[in-house]
Amino acid sequence: MSTLYKPKIIFVFGGPGSGKGLQCEKMAESYGLLPLSPGELLRTEFHTDTERSRLVRDILERGEQLPVGALLELLREAMGTAPDHVKGFLLDGFPRNIQQTVEFEAKIGEPSLVLLLECSPDTMCRRLQQRPQSGFQSEDSRDAVRKRVQSFFRECEPIAAHYERKRLLYKIDAEGPPDEVFQQACQLLDSC
Repeated sequence: MSTLYKPKIIFVFGGPGSGKGLQCEKMAESYGLLPLSPGELLRTEFHTDTERSRLVRDILERGEQLPVGALLELLREAMGTAPDHVKGFLLDGFPRNIQQTVEFEAKIGEPSLVLLLECSPDTMCRRLQQRPQSGFQSEDSRDAVRKRVQSFFRECEPIAAHYERKRLLYKIDAEGPPDEVFQQACQLLDSC
């Protein structure tokens, strides 16, 4: 009897400015994994002209949060249409809350590995200030970033606890230079 191939699903989450995007890029290139960003999938969907895209656009324009089921549908479609050579998936910045965590497991499956890029709120804010496109010139924008960082820590705690109980969570010290952070990630990916 043959066994079905089950691709790796790796969650990579961390606060804004923790380096998730860069690390996902590097891991994808080195390990043959497909990076999937829920934000990018939503932006792509937003620009299509389908019934679902109109629904998504309406919800987001009203300032409401997209139902988890709609986001999971986008992720499942992206996974289902991945090229055959893809060895697994890196979900960049996912999950964002415990509800997404629980529903993903129920509807798609449990991740193989969960990487939490840890750095201090000060480091996150400093990195975001250094980004050219951050628009960080006003006090209002600095306050908005601080609120995003605080929100991440509030939402992160139950997700981290959930995956610690399942022994799937690995914390990476993301304070250092990107190459050092990547080395830590490689050690974890090589062991799973």
